[in-house]
Amino acid sequence: MKSQFSPLTAQNSDPYFDLHKQGQFSPWSRKIFEDCLTKPYFAYSLNQYNQPLGYYIGMTVLDEVTLMGHCGQRCASRQGFRAILVATLYGTMQPK
Repeated sequence: MKSQFSPLTAQNSDPYFDLHKQGQFSPWSRKIFEDCLTKPYFAYSLNQYNQPLGYYIGMTVLDEVTLMGHCGQRCASRQGFRAILVATLYGTMQPK
């Protein structure tokens, strides 16, 4: 099965917030994490077989995109999933 991207929202954020807490030295609070899932931010999750692999949160201001946060599942490291996350984020930066 291929990995799947989905918009990351407050409604589906539980496993990704857990990833965030595990993967960050100083994790955000749940409130800050969920705030970053609303405009002007954008967020996507990556999963495979209904298992969370990672996520990223970005923000666009004028013609710049900022990566606000990202994290990948430790058990999925060295399998290229973080590269997929970054490539997908890069795709959001292309001129329309």
